[in-house]
Amino acid sequence: RLEKYRQQQGASNVLLLPFQPREKLPEMLAAADVGMVMQKHNVISFNMPSKIQVLLASGRAIIASVPADGTAARAIERSGGGLVVTPEDPEALATAILKLYKNPDLATILGERGRQYAEENYAFEKTLDQYEKLFSQVIS
Repeated sequence: RLEKYRQQQGASNVLLLPFQPREKLPEMLAAADVGMVMQKHNVISFNMPSKIQVLLASGRAIIASVPADGTAARAIERSGGGLVVTPEDPEALATAILKLYKNPDLATILGERGRQYAEENYAFEKTLDQYEKLFSQVIS
């Protein structure tokens, strides 16, 4: 259905691929100019899609259409790695896309900030240390 729609719209710049193996995810993310996270406005505020950490690590700017009071928005804002827009607001989403399209240097800066944040906060050893600290607190 999507392929038919793509053809009807003459969208020759859109490529639809079948599901890829998980090992190819870093390569696919690195090929993108911008990563996107889309949520409905009524998503539970503590919902944190795992793809946010992966997108931050990819070194690409993120446009996140997520609730402003949620965990996802806070992570992206804290990282400095992307733009947060109101969910289910096509105009806000289009504005964010155009902002990064017209300002590729900003997209690069956001991607670099996100990558640095991911390295400092989501690296395996760092995460392991945080879990050990949490377990130590719980036990005592």
